[in-house]
Amino acid sequence: MKREDLDVYLLIAALMILLFYKNYGNILKILMNLSIYLVMILAAASFIILIKMRRLLPRRGPLVVPARLSVYDKDANINLNKLKDIAEGMGLRIIFLISIGRSGLMGRSPGKVAYKVLLLGKDREMIRAGASAINSTSEGFKIELMERNLNPDLAQEIIEICDESEVASIGVGRNPERDEPLLELGERKGRVIGIPVGELTKHILVIGQTGSGKTTTVKRIIYEAWNLGIPSLVLDSHWEYRNLIFGMGGRIFCSRAGYPQICINPLISIPKGEKEIFLVAETLSSLLDLTPSQFYLLLKALRRLSDISSEKNPPNMYDLLMEIKGFSTSSQPEEESRASLVRKLEPLVSGDGEAIFKCDNILSTGFEEVPTLLELGDVESDLQKRLIAFFTLKRIKDYYIREEAKSRYPKLIVVLEEAEKLIPYYKDQIGMELISRLFAELRKFGVALVLVSQSLSEIPEGAVRNTGIKIIHKVESPSDLKFLRTFMREKNIVDKILTLAPGECIMNFPGGVESLQVRSVDELPLSRESVDEVIMMNSFYWISR
Repeated sequence: MKREDLDVYLLIAALMILLFYKNYGNILKILMNLSIYLVMILAAASFIILIKMRRLLPRRGPLVVPARLSVYDKDANINLNKLKDIAEGMGLRIIFLISIGRSGLMGRSPGKVAYKVLLLGKDREMIRAGASAINSTSEGFKIELMERNLNPDLAQEIIEICDESEVASIGVGRNPERDEPLLELGERKGRVIGIPVGELTKHILVIGQTGSGKTTTVKRIIYEAWNLGIPSLVLDSHWEYRNLIFGMGGRIFCSRAGYPQICINPLISIPKGEKEIFLVAETLSSLLDLTPSQFYLLLKALRRLSDISSEKNPPNMYDLLMEIKGFSTSSQPEEESRASLVRKLEPLVSGDGEAIFKCDNILSTGFEEVPTLLELGDVESDLQKRLIAFFTLKRIKDYYIREEAKSRYPKLIVVLEEAEKLIPYYKDQIGMELISRLFAELRKFGVALVLVSQSLSEIPEGAVRNTGIKIIHKVESPSDLKFLRTFMREKNIVDKILTLAPGECIMNFPGGVESLQVRSVDELPLSRESVDEVIMMNSFYWISR
């Protein structure tokens, strides 16, 4: 409000008061009432001024929590640069109150020694999450938060004294002379039971009815693998892995506006030629249940798009739909096939589908470096989910094939929750060979699959037979039990499956059969609001398309 306007309003108010009191002739009373109104106006103005001044004052600094970095393994190697990156990725800052020399931490050999660190963040809940993420990155050390918070002024003085450039880049890894690491799942009668790391690339199937503990088992696999330096990529539709991935310092993507999103273009590789064209055509034909005439039109459209595009400027699903819509047909049956194919394709690119399948940034998510979660709960249809899952696996396979480094040990674990909704069903032998070949190539180049499902009989048989390790929780479905009897080594084990308690399972793997109780992962009880704030505001989570 301008000052001149305020003067006019005050004059009008004064005139109104004078008119109101004109019959009383009590000038003193009028003056007293005027003074009351003036005091009220000044009080309101002071309140507004105080609010504005408060906004101009510097905000309170971050919470500073002292912590202890305890090294309890004499063979532990700690990459402090990596720990710093993880903390920063979660919106925290970590200060190491130690001096780093060439001969080791403080010139001493690590082993049962504690060092002081400071963790700075928005609140203690987020700092706890950061400490948990750091602890899950390696073995042989642990960051323990102290109960008290540090005085901000004292903390600032310490930070100013510290030289943050004194951070070591010490290699992380196990001693090659040790035995093959074991991915520990649980125990039985005091004996630790797990999966040898070299066996993971044979792929894992985890099945069990609701409440049987299969998600607990998968979380243990993800957590233990990350302890060994192996990241996981999780495709989940029920928001069950959010706190785990976040607490491990991972990234989270979804399909909601305002959040980091991923997109996958199934047609990105068709400019390479006929082999890629046929794979896309066969996959879409299976998903959409196409007739032979519809398959022919689809193949024709894909070949046309391949001819007019390039690897630098590939077509997408919307281009495919427009190409088919633009076809001129020579007969009524052909026109009916074209119209039916359009109706089947349109749901894939409608709504969020257009954005999901328009571009391709899956290889920019950092899945090969940190645990990554693709939340598919907001994806509209199971068809879209299957398309995302299949071509995400294909893009990952292509990525590792380019490295031309075959590996017996896993470089990545891919978890498919509700696998029966994510793996396409193929109607013919050619299609089943495609999925078998994909699984085999992922295995060859160091990608381990974990298929999770409530119902064994709903997963394509080819996918089931391509999993070398099967972890079975309680199952009561007659069709599932019948299927289990076809591949279980010990037939009487199937009867025991009916009596398993929550968390108990039977693991069938090349080395034999084991019964065990899976240890649950101690997840931090983070609020969804806190996680969302970090995801939306921190550039660590965002990728360019």
